[in-house]
Order: sequence, then structure tokens, then C-alpha cells
Amino acid sequence: FGTGENKHKNYIAAAAAASAIAEKTKNISLQELKTIDWIIKPLVEVLQLDIEHPMAAKSSLALRNLMRSRQCMLTFLGNNCLPVTARVMDMLLSKRSSDLKRPCDARSVVENIAACYRELAQFYPWELVNTGAIRHCVTLLKLGDVPLQTIVATTMASLSNDLEICKQMFTYGAIRPLLIASDVSNTNEACMLAGLGCITQLCRIPEIGLRVAQQGAVPLLEKGLLLYKGHGNLAIREKSLYALSFLSRVHEIRDMLITPKIIRGLSAEFAAGSLASREVIIRLLMNVHRRYEGEKELVDTLKDPLLELIRTGPWSAKNLCLKAVCVLFDSNEYREYFVEKGLVDSILKVMSAKGEDLQEVPIVTLLYLSVHPTIPTHLLQKGVDVVAAELLNCHDHIIRELCVILLKALALHDSEAVEKVVPAEKKYLFVKDIRNPQLYGGEYGGLVQDYLQTIVGNRHDQNYLRDILTEQDMLDLQLTEEELVSYENTFLELDADCGGTLDIDELKLLMVLMGEKMDQYELQELLEEYDTDHSGSLDFKEFVVMMKGWKTRFGTGVTKAYNETVKRGHIGKAAREFFRWWNKSKLEAAQVQEAKESRARAMQSNVELQMRYLDHEN
Repeated sequence: FGTGENKHKNYIAAAAAASAIAEKTKNISLQELKTIDWIIKPLVEVLQLDIEHPMAAKSSLALRNLMRSRQCMLTFLGNNCLPVTARVMDMLLSKRSSDLKRPCDARSVVENIAACYRELAQFYPWELVNTGAIRHCVTLLKLGDVPLQTIVATTMASLSNDLEICKQMFTYGAIRPLLIASDVSNTNEACMLAGLGCITQLCRIPEIGLRVAQQGAVPLLEKGLLLYKGHGNLAIREKSLYALSFLSRVHEIRDMLITPKIIRGLSAEFAAGSLASREVIIRLLMNVHRRYEGEKELVDTLKDPLLELIRTGPWSAKNLCLKAVCVLFDSNEYREYFVEKGLVDSILKVMSAKGEDLQEVPIVTLLYLSVHPTIPTHLLQKGVDVVAAELLNCHDHIIRELCVILLKALALHDSEAVEKVVPAEKKYLFVKDIRNPQLYGGEYGGLVQDYLQTIVGNRHDQNYLRDILTEQDMLDLQLTEEELVSYENTFLELDADCGGTLDIDELKLLMVLMGEKMDQYELQELLEEYDTDHSGSLDFKEFVVMMKGWKTRFGTGVTKAYNETVKRGHIGKAAREFFRWWNKSKLEAAQVQEAKESRARAMQSNVELQMRYLDHEN
């Protein structure tokens, strides 16, 4: 460019050339832009010569127009032009920050470079981040006018698609400037939409979402959720909804998240919004369950829409709505309402349309209904036990466990019906194994445990044990009402799983509660003495017989004293030890023979099962 007069003339010529290029590239096609990508490097050289000269504004405008082409972007990056423009931005922001809200050449350069950032952010985000673009964007959000803020917010929205970049935004203090720039009272719809898009991405990271809420996001999201004017109002409401949904996953802010205005917005959006919006609202409400006032009034309005989605919605919506039924509607009044409205038929229809590996949520929902004292009878009439029994062959162990739990719950109301539908080769699933306690898991473990406790409690309240004793049994045992109540309460305390029987471990607990000291052999003898059906456990009738005759079990008077001394005391224990020693070889031989027979039976059972399955395959 020379010096003195020549330099001035050459600057004017460069400004004119840059202006001509900017004008030419304004309206030409992308194909034509590819053919002039060679001009990018000269434009950048002109830009950095004198950032206060009008030629800088013209050259930056030409670069802005060229960035519409991917080929031009690659040339821009390949010629190492991005660090140069970043240095220009640094100099302008440090010297002319007060000029960013009034028209001038410096502001034009800043706006044009910011527009270049916006285009590059869609395809080359990390190249931008590594040259300090986030720092520039945060500064422009603080100091720029609305057009500048709109460009910058759009750039940050594109960058925020990468959550690692979101963490850098948080480090540079972008939260508060974004919240201010996204306020509809301070900006336009485009800026608000872009800003909310970036805020939504920030809220996906729980640690950052907590800071977003603490710095005032909830009032902003209230405004966005209730915005019904303008061309972009629908998109703004959706962004606000997604941001709230992500924030609802942060435990620390759930209590402050749902305000009366947000409740109003959620109700309106659920009634008139898209299916995607409804699904987001359902997830949001499940996350904040029992954490805000007015929940009952809100969920009451959702009962029928949820039932409709379960009947007619796509699979994802049906699955989600069934989860919502279990979580949000936790009273027996709701259970009765859903059954009256045909929820059981809808669940069975969903189960028939799904594969075996997608049955988890419907089964949990059936367990949810089983908590009601009388609904299990309705489930049995609908054939739920048959459907659950068929799923015992499922390969997914969680689904098998849930089916076992459901069938056990139904068996408390009609054990014969459940026993009939369970395949013979699957009955082992219902045998109690103290060495391998069943863990009710999956993501619904907590719900299932709550349901089981309530189901067992219902059966306790219904005095189902009394159905076992006939009037003749009552007469034969000479039971009074007080004795029956006492025996019933004791049995229920010991039979925690409502299985209807007491095994030797539960019998041992009974002896401890009664203050009796018995070793394992005495307990076994006691069990064999009263186990009249040889089932290996005591049912309620056998338990009552034992308890009724407990005081006179060893006789009375001198006979009782003699029997207790010989059979219960040290003499009795020594006698049992001597008997085992004297008959040691016989006992060991019997145990060996029993083990052999047991193994033979197991092998025979396995062979029969294999032949049965081979027959099915053939």
C-alpha cells in the first residue's frame, strides 16, 4: 500500500474493491461463490491492515457473504484466517466497547465477524471455540444491541449442541447474559428463541442447570411458556418446556420449579400442544411429583387424556402414560376410576402388541392396580393371570420376576386359579429360596416394593386366614374369638410374605418370641409332629392346633415334669446326641441314599423337560 499519498489512495481503492466484492457476493448463488473462494485471503489481509478504516467494514461484509458457502468456509479455515479475525475481534472489543450500540465502522466489523462465527458454528464449532469465540460472544451479549445479541445468541445455540462446549460457556459466565438476552421484554423473538435454545442445552447438565435456575431462569421460562403472540411463539413455548423438563431432574430445585403460572402454561400446552410436548409434560410432572401445591387439581385434568393416549397413541406415548399412571395417581380412588374406564383392557391390548422384552411397564401397572383390595378379583376375571403365566417363559429375568410377583399377589385372592395357569416346569419360580433372596429390580424396584407392602397389608386387613377354618374346625378346637384373633395376628406377623404357611425358620422365630429354647432337631421334630399333610411347613389350621395344645403338649402334673426333663432338658439333648451317635452309620447311609434319589429325580425331570421342548421344536 505504500506510504503517504499513495497509501491513502490505495486504501481508498481497497475499500472500493472490498465494497464491490461485498455487493457482488450479496446475491450470487452458492455455485458461483465456490469459484471465487481464492479472494478470501486478500480480504482478510485488508481487514487486519487498519480496523478503523472503512475498508475493514467492507472486507468483513464480503467475508460474511462468502461464508454462505462450505467451500469458502474450508478455504477460510485452511488459510488460517480464523485466528486473524479473532485477533481483530479482540482489538475491537477492547477499544470500542462503548460503540457497539451505535452505527459505526467498528460496530459493522464486529457484526460481520459475529455473522461469520454464526455460519462456522454450524459445521466447525471446536475451531471457533479454540480461537476464543465463546469469550467474544459473552462480551457481545453484555455490550451489544439487539441485532448483535440475536446473531451471537444464534451462534451460541449452534455451539451448545456439544455439551462439552456448554461447560466452557458456563466457565466464561454465559448464563446471566443469556438469560437477559432471552427475556422477551428486552429483545426480539429471534433472539429469545436462540437464547432459550442455548439455555435448554445448558440445563441438560444437572450441575449447570442448578446454576441456571438459581440465576433466575424460572421467571423467564414462565414468560416463554405463556407467550402466544408472534410467529415464533410455538417454538419458544417448546424450548421453555424442554428447559423445565431438564431442570426437573435436578433434585435441589424441584420445590421452586412449578409455580402457578407454569401450572397454567402446562395445562394449556397439554390441552393444545403436540404429542411431543405432552410427553415432555408427563416426564416433567413425574419428576416433580409431590413437590408443589396444586398437583391434585392439575393431574385430575390429565386422567382422561392419558387414558386416550394409552388407547390410541404410539407405543412410546403408551409406555410413558402407563408410567405416569403408576407415579402420579397413587390413591385407590384413581385406581377405581381407571378400571371403570377400561384401563385393564387397554393394558392387555398393549401387552398383546408388544414383544416379550417390552412388557415391563404394563406388568408394573397391573401391580399398581393390584394394590386395591378388590381390583385383583377383576384382574383375574380379565385373564391377567393367564397372560402373566405365559410371560414366565420370557428371557428377560426382570420381566420374569415381575410376573412372579404379580402372580403371587393374585394368588393371595385365588390361589387355585393361579396354580392352574402356571406351567409345571415354572413352578420352581414360586418356591421360596432363602439362599437366593429375590431382588425386585429394574427401574421400578421402589414402586414394586411399595406395592407389595400395600398388597400384603390389604390381605391382612381382609382376615383371609379365617377362610381356612370351617365352623366344624372351630367347634372341634373349641376356639374363642379372642384366641382366634390372637392366633391370627401372631401368624400374620410371622408370615410376612402372606404365603399362608410357616417354614422351620419362621417356626424358630415363633419359639424365640414365646421364650422357648429349642435346637434345630427339636424344631424339626416339632414341625413333623404338627405337619399333618407332610408339606414341610405349617398352614394356619396346623398352627392353631399346635398353639391350642401347647400348654398340655407334654401332659400335666408329674407326667409333664417328667416329659419336659427327659425330652426338653439336658437329659433330652444328651439322649438325642447319643441316638445320633449310635445310629450314625444308618443316618449317613440314609442321607446318601436320599441325595442319590434326589439327584436321580432332578435328572429325570431335566430329561422330561428336554424331550418336551424337542417335541415342540419338531
